[in-house]
Amino acid sequence: MKVSIDQAACQGDCICSIICPDVFLLDETGIAWPAEDGVPLSPGGPTSFATVPPQFEDDVQDAASQCPTGAIRVRL
Repeated sequence: MKVSIDQAACQGDCICSIICPDVFLLDETGIAWPAEDGVPLSPGGPTSFATVPPQFEDDVQDAASQCPTGAIRVRL
């Protein structure tokens, strides 16, 4: 599974980082970034996908479904 976040759409609600802090990191402005091995994916954006460790796949799908702006995209 892979995940991306459209930072332009993210409002900083922090739901994703509460559900899965190992995959979703917040920058100093509260905008979420997907992470691999604790490192934020750079560059971000809706076309940059981070690989999700298998143990976090359910949480990532849950975070994506609860994102109020739909900023999180999941690829299976």
